[in-house]
Amino acid sequence: MKNNLIRIIVFALLLCMTLGVFAGCNNNGEVKSTEDTRDKATGQVILTDENGYQLDAIPDSLKLDREVSILYSEHLERSICVKAENVGDNVVNKAIFSRWQTVEERLNIEINWVGKDGQWNNKRDEFFKLVESTSANGDAFDAVVCYNLIPGALASKGLLQNIGETKYIDLTAPWWPQAYVREALVNNTVYGLVENSSVPTLCNLHGVFFNNELVDSYQLKSPYDYVKENTWTFDNMMEMIKGVGHDLDNNGTKSSKDFFGVVTGTEAKIETWLFAMGYRYSQRNADGEPELIMNDAAAMTEWIDRFNTAIATDDFLIYDTSHTLAFFEERAILYMSSIQLVDRAIDKSIDIDYGVVPVPKGSDSQEHYISNVANHHVAWCVPIGAEDLDESSALIECMSSESYRQVAPVYFDTCVKLRYAPDERLMDMYDLIRDSITFDFCQTYSFVFSVDPRKMITNCTKGSSSWGSEWASNEGNVTSGFEDILSYYGLN
Repeated sequence: MKNNLIRIIVFALLLCMTLGVFAGCNNNGEVKSTEDTRDKATGQVILTDENGYQLDAIPDSLKLDREVSILYSEHLERSICVKAENVGDNVVNKAIFSRWQTVEERLNIEINWVGKDGQWNNKRDEFFKLVESTSANGDAFDAVVCYNLIPGALASKGLLQNIGETKYIDLTAPWWPQAYVREALVNNTVYGLVENSSVPTLCNLHGVFFNNELVDSYQLKSPYDYVKENTWTFDNMMEMIKGVGHDLDNNGTKSSKDFFGVVTGTEAKIETWLFAMGYRYSQRNADGEPELIMNDAAAMTEWIDRFNTAIATDDFLIYDTSHTLAFFEERAILYMSSIQLVDRAIDKSIDIDYGVVPVPKGSDSQEHYISNVANHHVAWCVPIGAEDLDESSALIECMSSESYRQVAPVYFDTCVKLRYAPDERLMDMYDLIRDSITFDFCQTYSFVFSVDPRKMITNCTKGSSSWGSEWASNEGNVTSGFEDILSYYGLN
């Protein structure tokens, strides 16, 4: 297993700069289908290609016979619409290029890709204004693919159409993560959809990486064994590493140069621990409508107290930019991170025998592991004024299904799991993490709130505030923002 980590790191970086899915497609983009697969729940026949990947239901006869325009977040260019001159020998670039060329051929279209920076605060308003102005003057984009939090903000401005009941989008298809669909679908309305098979989704999955040699040298029980026994919980993780942290730099105080049991980052990572342990910002009521539960001070305080107790020990490092370095310098046994963040070790000489498991549960009674997907994955949406909503839905469905068949297997099944993770247990863990992804309705619409819930949690875990104080200060903004969101779905 030596050298496995550096290989997966190198590949993760390359692939997070691209995006995609490989497939059962021949050279001219045609797919062979069979009818030997049936849905276990309904018994209905599912058409698959020669590799067993499900086909979409877009008819071969559907031809749009026109140019279509797609607005995309510019920082995602190499992962969304890699151009011919940038393909090179990279297999993922080839798959991404093949994906959108296949879509052009299937729908008889020519795609006009329009890039606009829209990820960061100082550029976001410009992205919104472009969507608004083109919709108002009759030049609306046929589709928008962007930073995952953008659709919620666009919907709040009345700039998006409902794609939940369009002619061609199948919300039950495997290229749409069902955890996201459950959160995004409200009152038969969906404003944005996240692909299940895009590289940004896959490389932003979170897990706990661990150093096998350090586990052995400290005579600790392997995290693999905890998972096998279904006892991988936060409390058991802390018990596992109890007392291993020590003052490595001999400065008499806890510092980033010491040795730790577990290291992790801030804000988005704290939210990952929160979700993994079974806590959320919102849930669905008996009528299936979203409702806030972050106003439950007792539950939130319970989690904050547990987490603060853990991070106060010498075994846990947080709030330090060198947390990644601590793991790669073998000064930490465990490292909770998303796959893409390990690219920080790209230029370093690393030779670590590693494993990975899901982020631990909150308790033994918690039924499933829960894997948060960090920001920077992408979502599709359709602006008001688009020429034909059903045609836009065909475009999005076709893009996403081709991504499922053409890009994901290259990135995940071939490159990550097989080529860079030869240990069968490691491959099983990646599957377990991928199958347990979750989203939260409030997380999806966090741009609409005047305060980011992650920052509220961060303030509490830094010891500068309590949840009661945070909620008292922000209750008005959060609740009014939440009511506004529900109004977009016709619920009040």
